[in-house]
Amino acid sequence: MKRVLVAAAVVIFGSLFFFWLTNPPSKIKVGQLAPDFLLSDGQNEKVSLKNFSDKVVILNFWATWCPPCLAEMPSLEKLHRQLSSSGGVVVGVNHDSSNLLRSKEAVAGFVKRVPLSFPVLYDIESQASNLYGIYALPQTFIIGRDGRVLAVVSGAQDWTSSEFLDRITAALK
Repeated sequence: MKRVLVAAAVVIFGSLFFFWLTNPPSKIKVGQLAPDFLLSDGQNEKVSLKNFSDKVVILNFWATWCPPCLAEMPSLEKLHRQLSSSGGVVVGVNHDSSNLLRSKEAVAGFVKRVPLSFPVLYDIESQASNLYGIYALPQTFIIGRDGRVLAVVSGAQDWTSSEFLDRITAALK
């Protein structure tokens, strides 16, 4: 009987932990102003979230070691190409490691395999990740033209699905 209770407790708490891991609580809530940050891009230029003001921003936190992150990249790239002519942009925040050179090499190798035209920023010191309360990857924030968070999305998604396209198209109006 004890083993059954222990096994049940492990299953219940394991399920709750898995749910928390795949749907982590974010510090940033819908309706809140998106915190600004200053990160480097691939050319060592400093880029701020303010650089994208007056645009709808799809802010995606990802890493090259994260299979779900890599799985959603083609749909993020497709979304970026659709949005670029209508006032929207996808911005990737790479959270690979605390070593900038290793991180840039990993991202460069990935971009050769899966070409990305959207900006990729390096969050080497976890500045942006800490501001946004990132606990698991991928995590994405849809930010309106006014700088307010319209949606917080955990886990890999098909960003070309009508669910997201409808929401983003409404924000572009």
